[in-house]
Amino acid sequence: METRSERLPPSIKVALVCYALGIPIRVSGVITFLRLEAPTPLWYVLNGVELVLVAYQMFALSRLSRWAPILQGLAMAGFIGNRYAHDPNWTQRYPLLGVFAVITPTLVYMALVLPHWRKMNWAPFGLPYRARAEADIDVF
Repeated sequence: METRSERLPPSIKVALVCYALGIPIRVSGVITFLRLEAPTPLWYVLNGVELVLVAYQMFALSRLSRWAPILQGLAMAGFIGNRYAHDPNWTQRYPLLGVFAVITPTLVYMALVLPHWRKMNWAPFGLPYRARAEADIDVF
């Protein structure tokens, strides 16, 4: 089994903590929505996909997979493209920052993760951490 010898950098730990803090916030939003409205089957599917992607992000990032930041960037690009396709003036709801109200969290995420790109691997789910074995030295 292939392993990696680098420990998890502190900035990636910060990104993982931010994801972990976002889960209870998202769950509380879902519970509030379920109390107020009757969701459609598409709503269930989209929330299920979001849950799977967040779980993948956390798992793959904790094992230093390069696919986690790639998927995050693609998800943000898709989100912004979808918003512009359905309502070209959607940024008017964010009068101070406009589109940067949505892009800024992804830029912070990328600033935390991308400095460690060389340590990361291309395995879809990353590689587990194993400390390097100490070399046995025979002393005569």
